Amino acid sequence: MNIEKFRQEADKLSADPYSRVADHIKPLIERNDVLINCHCHIFDLKTVPKAIFNMKMPWRIKTIVKLARFLHRINSRSNDDWASRQAYFIDLFIKSTQEIADKLISYYPSETVFTPLMMDMHLRAGKDKIQPAEWFIEQQARDIRILLDQEYNFLPFLPIDPTLEENDINVYDVFIKGFTGQYGFIPFGIKVYPTMGYLPSHPKLMDIYKVCEEKNIPVTVHCSRGVIHGYKKRIKNIPGWKIGSDGELTNIKESRWFFSGTAYAKYFNHPKNWEMILEEFPDLRLNMGHFGGEKQWEDLLKGKNNTWCSRIIDYFTRFKNVYADISFTNAYPELFELIRSRIERSKIVQERTLYGLDYYMVVVRGHYRSLKADFDAAMGDEIIKQIGIINPRKFLGF
Repeated sequence: MNIEKFRQEADKLSADPYSRVADHIKPLIERNDVLINCHCHIFDLKTVPKAIFNMKMPWRIKTIVKLARFLHRINSRSNDDWASRQAYFIDLFIKSTQEIADKLISYYPSETVFTPLMMDMHLRAGKDKIQPAEWFIEQQARDIRILLDQEYNFLPFLPIDPTLEENDINVYDVFIKGFTGQYGFIPFGIKVYPTMGYLPSHPKLMDIYKVCEEKNIPVTVHCSRGVIHGYKKRIKNIPGWKIGSDGELTNIKESRWFFSGTAYAKYFNHPKNWEMILEEFPDLRLNMGHFGGEKQWEDLLKGKNNTWCSRIIDYFTRFKNVYADISFTNAYPELFELIRSRIERSKIVQERTLYGLDYYMVVVRGHYRSLKADFDAAMGDEIIKQIGIINPRKFLGF
């Protein structure tokens, strides 16, 4: 699909957010008092590349189960050691998407609405060409379609990755297929994960943001370090706006070496990369997932300035539709007081922070039920109402 055809097809899309909401969810959205979890995942082992976590996972489920049991035995299923936390993660990861979704739902009131974020991780497959690149999207979409048919309260976000073109798959096609229901449902928004190896201002993404701004389609972007990233040590001719050697933004194509996940994150995930995007599309509905991440909040706690958190808050003050969910960052009790004080002291932070806990990725920090209960209690009912009920509705465009 070329750009002209893309624009023609995109023009046909509705700008009414309710047009992307399944009929069984509309009564919940209309109530104005329903909790909306803005950051969660339900994909399972069968719908992702073997090398998703930067190491090849064994195909045999029995092998993974044995690994989990071994890790649990190290400290008798404690919640306080690394081994048991990895074991709890594996226990979830090997379940089916429906089992993972059911577990998530069990922690919340039955009326809660969730925005499961699909992830296109085809680059994590590396040289493993057993499955075509779009297969990973199609399999996750299949599972979500089944759950929506069973009337789960989901507003799914479609993964959009411009590097699909390396596999002769046009990202314009993926977007139009998604929002015209060709995956079996209409996604509510899109998910962008730059550490797969692309800048958020990739030219094709800029075309898509234009449509998202015009059609009220929200965008969630990963904005922290993260453990999932592309596999290439060297990426050539990277297009888009990035921070140059002088600390200023530049759009000159360059080739870079990457030897760690941190290097990937600093280059691709930095919130400053969104400066020119937001200047061009000031009405874009954008959620900067993880609010910079726990390391940046720890720097803020130590009194450091120029953190990713500060950059995101600056965007709050300048662009009316920029938000940030606090997912995963809110799994660190030492940050609770700082998070609460920032929300209480600043009206703009209070109105732009979104609720989510990054299920199920966050279980590497402990039991999900405990993590949720501790955070909710530390914030209090009024803050949870603001970030979990009021703000998500505005971000989603209701």
